[in-house]
Amino acid sequence: MFVVEYPGYADRSGKPTERTLEASADEAFRSLTTNSPIYLVGESLGTGVASYLAGRYPDKVAGVALLAP
Repeated sequence: MFVVEYPGYADRSGKPTERTLEASADEAFRSLTTNSPIYLVGESLGTGVASYLAGRYPDKVAGVALLAP
């Protein structure tokens, strides 16, 4: 399991904009070092980020669960 804290939330600096959320998600996704299937889970605002990643990396994402989109 890998959890990403968005810019501007909790202790992470920055502002939560579409651009910063996508950049943060890209950075986190690219840091994964696994050959195992990757499943994304997004809740609320995170559903947009999970959908973005699934569209950007369709060959690496095995599934997506969207909770309260």
